[in-house]
Amino acid sequence: MNYFIKCFRDYAVFEGRSTRSEYWSFSLIYFLVYILISQYDIQSNLWNDEYSIGFASFIFSLAALVPSFAVSWRRLHDSGKSGWLTLLWLLPIVGWIWILILLFKPSDNGDNDYGMKPGI
Repeated sequence: MNYFIKCFRDYAVFEGRSTRSEYWSFSLIYFLVYILISQYDIQSNLWNDEYSIGFASFIFSLAALVPSFAVSWRRLHDSGKSGWLTLLWLLPIVGWIWILILLFKPSDNGDNDYGMKPGI
């Protein structure tokens, strides 16, 4: 939960590095919170079947857009890659597979071009 809060606190920080555990903890908690909010939308009749999203889940997704993009950017920096590679999410299938491989890649040992190794 601390990583989730940290990512929202550093919501627009695109410099530096994020560890694998920070990225995947943020992603897991985001997913779980989204599921809970979606259930709230369904129970409150705020869910729109045509667009497959509810009002509260849309607001949450919008609020988490920049933090999730920033933590992905920093995660790529941690493995020595450019943050611009997050744009691979825009390429269906091939881009998704490649970005997931990069996000699972181990951290660089020591410092790299993007900063010091995160100490957690």
